[in-house]
Amino acid sequence: MKSLPNMNFVLVPELSTEFEKYYCMDSSFGKGFLRIFASKGDFIILNADYKPNYNFEKVSEIQQDYIEISKFYTTSSLYKVGKRNLKKVVPGIFCFINTNKLVHVYCSKNQPVKFTKIILTKEYFDKFLKRRYGSYKDFKTAFKYLSRIPSSPELNFIFNKIRNCTVKGIPQLIYTESKILEILYNVTHDCTEKWEKKHISVRLTKTDKRLLVKCEKYLKNNIGNYPSLDELSTIAKMSTSRFLLAFKQYFGTTPYQYLKDLRMNAALTLLLNTEDTITSIAKQLGYKNNGHFSGIFKSYYGITPNKYRMQNCFSNK
Repeated sequence: MKSLPNMNFVLVPELSTEFEKYYCMDSSFGKGFLRIFASKGDFIILNADYKPNYNFEKVSEIQQDYIEISKFYTTSSLYKVGKRNLKKVVPGIFCFINTNKLVHVYCSKNQPVKFTKIILTKEYFDKFLKRRYGSYKDFKTAFKYLSRIPSSPELNFIFNKIRNCTVKGIPQLIYTESKILEILYNVTHDCTEKWEKKHISVRLTKTDKRLLVKCEKYLKNNIGNYPSLDELSTIAKMSTSRFLLAFKQYFGTTPYQYLKDLRMNAALTLLLNTEDTITSIAKQLGYKNNGHFSGIFKSYYGITPNKYRMQNCFSNK
């Protein structure tokens, strides 16, 4: 909140409510908005969509423990937490537990910045989550898993619902908190099912892990194709059988399930941010049969691509 004036955001009272404050970027500095939904300091939701005219850096000296889970829609930002290396933001889900560190964020001029962030304070954790569901240790384990699997379609779907929520007041508060619990459920459930309970044991060196990440990037760059196991295992410099075991151990799923998850994530973005037809989107994602694509989409999200687009485009308007 203190950094907003330095970022050239101005409060718009007529668009603000009891729980959510709407800030518009000063037109001389850029365009866009930042919405801040706060529940009495327990948790905060940040929705941003702006494009600055100038490069800028935001440095925040955080003196409060908190958990952050974010979804980034754009790739134009860089960030650094504490003394860690500078990292480029890529679309997907990210999280970390902050303990009084310096946070640097860099935004490039004329590049869009779009994200949704959920910040859970330590007070919220201690008063509600810890009493009911467990300790920081449990969530740290789950978040360590999530850091490897940022392409969870289920989490992306929930983030989109939070971002597109149109109700105000107490109903918005109840709805938002229910979605936060749903996110925490998905993270901890996936960690338990896909990571902690796996019965795979492959010794992975640092080189192995680096090459597995390289395979992951190859899948992202070839989302509309079906890379063969031979191609992927060659990139990983492993035999096919060892590659399959190593990939599942490191990412908690098979290469083709991971590719399908990537496609379903991309489908959400294409449906909301383009006017491409369902058939065109299906082809872009490697599905020759429109019905096949729609069936997989519905199995993931419980709704057809067309209905999802209609509901969310209407709410955005």
